[in-house]
Amino acid sequence: GGMGEILGHPMEIFRFAPSIPGESRRTGLSEVHETKGFNMLKAELESFASSIEVHRPFPTPLSEIRHGVAVFEAIVRSAADGRVVAVG
Repeated sequence: GGMGEILGHPMEIFRFAPSIPGESRRTGLSEVHETKGFNMLKAELESFASSIEVHRPFPTPLSEIRHGVAVFEAIVRSAADGRVVAVG
């Protein structure tokens, strides 16, 4: 439904640009959400450590983590080759 990006360190700014129906490359006006004092990386690492400590699965399923890595790898290949790359 659009494009999102996380900005800055410690990743406390989220910008979302919704897609325009019928447009493949243009987006609508961006929405910016800032969470001052929230450190996303620290929160993620603490959640991971906690899941190990209490023997509970990490909140993000492994299949979604693998898909995220596959998307990132496809982006890198696409940028290097200058073509659309399918996510595998």
